Amino acid sequence: MRFIIRVFFLVTLMFVSYYGKTQNKTVTDLDSLIINSVRYDSVSEYYALIFDAEREITKNNFDKAADKYFKAFNYCKIPFQKDLFYALDCELLSLTPDTSRLIYCVENLMRKNVGKDFFESYDLYKNLILIPEIKEILDSVKMVSDTAFVRQIEDIVAKDQAIREKSRKENNDIIYNDNYNDTIKYIDSVNYFHLVKLIEERGFISEEIYGGYENWRKILTIFLHNPERKEILPLLLESVMQGYFDVRLFTSVLKPMGYKYDDKYPLQENGFYINGKFFWVERYDRKALTEINKLRKCIYLDKYQNQMKKIDWSVKNSSYGFVFNSLATQLYMPEDQYYPIVLDYVNRRKSKTLLFFRNDEQEKEIIRKAREWNSQKN
Repeated sequence: MRFIIRVFFLVTLMFVSYYGKTQNKTVTDLDSLIINSVRYDSVSEYYALIFDAEREITKNNFDKAADKYFKAFNYCKIPFQKDLFYALDCELLSLTPDTSRLIYCVENLMRKNVGKDFFESYDLYKNLILIPEIKEILDSVKMVSDTAFVRQIEDIVAKDQAIREKSRKENNDIIYNDNYNDTIKYIDSVNYFHLVKLIEERGFISEEIYGGYENWRKILTIFLHNPERKEILPLLLESVMQGYFDVRLFTSVLKPMGYKYDDKYPLQENGFYINGKFFWVERYDRKALTEINKLRKCIYLDKYQNQMKKIDWSVKNSSYGFVFNSLATQLYMPEDQYYPIVLDYVNRRKSKTLLFFRNDEQEKEIIRKAREWNSQKN
């Protein structure tokens, strides 16, 4: 689980790095749709229990977390891939793992394009293969997806990558240049509207249509290469509200687009890993948090403060592999750029920054170096 989810979040970064600088225009149509979203009781209950389970994880109460996950699964036909993985991990970390629950998770994950070789590759899962029922599932259960949709997505991504590779080869490994920028932009636009049409034809998007995280990453690539285009967002939102599409993936689309409600309030947490050392996220005052949480509630998201606590725990306990931030964007910058961020964080009363470190020792060391740098500079 740890690898596949991290791959999904991290591989997208190569695309965010160039296209993440987008305009913060107000998308009034989406604003209206969000604030007037119709919440479904079963979907709302599902997410409430999922977020309860995540809070139990941050307390290392894996037995209770597993119970919450499986209670949540009663409110949907097929749980989301991320939740199945976390439920499986919690069950394995519990004092007395329930074989029937393990079977349920593995069978549904196999249907979401998680292959047998994945379970054979990680120590946490190797003992699962010793369970006869699970071994049979690994040998027989196939992915559930819309094969025609998947084939066309592969074709779209092939075109996306081909023009970039051609540009790179002809321009000394520089993809974006005056010779090809217009052509790349045109192909990106054609690909985007082809993808929008495919989703519109089906009326919604779900893991059962695109077939797991790997294929979602391909779809996200097309979105990230068209950050100024918002046409797909209403359909993604409606898929979220009806429980077909994971709201946490929806926010991973909003983040690189720079979306903010009324051009002020983000639905998603705008956070970054800085040089792989600590996690940097925006801090909001009480008034802003009140508005942000109202909006997050509209589309089933947990409170912003709760999300921050979960991210803090996941940074400090990364060995468990639970990832709670929507898009783990890595930013690499020289010390003279990130030390001011650290010093701003130290001034907690006025700071607009929250930093989460791996442990207290790391925090003290980075703050010490930032202060030394500041003294030398002055």
